[in-house]
Amino acid sequence: MHEPMDFNPIWMIQKRFPPSRWHALFEVSSIGGGMQTAGARWADCIAIGREKDSDEYIVHGIEIKSSAADIKNEIKKPEKSAPFKDLCHHWWMLCPKDDIMTALDLPSHWGVATHSYEDTFSVIRDAPFNSNASISTVFAYSLMNAIQRQRHEEVIRTELRQMVRIVGNNYDLLDKATAIHQEKQDRYSEILRSVRI
Repeated sequence: MHEPMDFNPIWMIQKRFPPSRWHALFEVSSIGGGMQTAGARWADCIAIGREKDSDEYIVHGIEIKSSAADIKNEIKKPEKSAPFKDLCHHWWMLCPKDDIMTALDLPSHWGVATHSYEDTFSVIRDAPFNSNASISTVFAYSLMNAIQRQRHEEVIRTELRQMVRIVGNNYDLLDKATAIHQEKQDRYSEILRSVRI
């Protein structure tokens, strides 16, 4: 998720899991707490909500990969996603279309999706339903942490956009606005790192 990509996975996830029925949460810990919590594993995205015409709430976990090498690394290290196996009803790999064949080497409990020409979440191999999945108290805490963090980040992005509109092409002021934004992000990240359950 951290390398340059020629597709927009966040946009595709938000189209597949619209906010009217889903919460799509990014960078979610398996056990709650901050970034430095010992033993924590991280999912690129957890989408919790319900399908259209259904009252049943389900959980999708999604790993976003940017290259064949990234996918192969996931195959070599199954322990990375293991904690989420019993927390999610469906588990997905979202990858560029050029890397589909590599992704199909994943274990059968993984679904495989890529982008279509319309930048939609295009399913190549469906993720089987895990009827044993359940949200633990610790994982619920982690989901609440992710919701709080995303709301905070959106507030900061809104403030930054407003500052950019105000300062226009005044680059000295823009640098100051960016520094304020970064300071807020750093302060909030420090708070999250200090959180434990």
